[in-house]
Amino acid sequence: MKFRDCQPEDAEAISEMAARIWPQVYSEMISVEQIEFMLKWMYSPEKIREDLERGVTYFFIESETGETAGYAAFGEDSEDGGTWLHKLYVDPRFHRQGLASGAILEIRRRIGIDEKLWLRVNRGNTTAIAAYEKNGFSTVEERCSGIGGGFVMDDFIMRL
Repeated sequence: MKFRDCQPEDAEAISEMAARIWPQVYSEMISVEQIEFMLKWMYSPEKIREDLERGVTYFFIESETGETAGYAAFGEDSEDGGTWLHKLYVDPRFHRQGLASGAILEIRRRIGIDEKLWLRVNRGNTTAIAAYEKNGFSTVEERCSGIGGGFVMDDFIMRL
């Protein structure tokens, strides 16, 4: 697998990939309306470019065949110390091929293997939770946060 850092001109491609992956992954956990709300809130090309400008690193995850199979985003966190894994999404066609684990290792390589790595994961996303636990993360907190539009993010906070 390979990783390719994203640039501002990749914002549309990331947004389009999110729009393909999210309904497949989250349709059994949250409503279609919440998926659409969150895609507009977190994955508009403008929001992605803002993230890049404020120092969030995005990269594409490429499969062994060279296809773009997913993306990840991470950045430093001054409040909790360490780094937050903001986004890690792999197209379901590429699940169970070690791509998410490879992306986590790539992030750890970049930030330092001993650096704390935090993430939020939907409490109903048992597949992702199991993958994170397999990679050494443990749940340290439950957090339910209002995000607007009458929606909440009901998550576990995990740390490696």
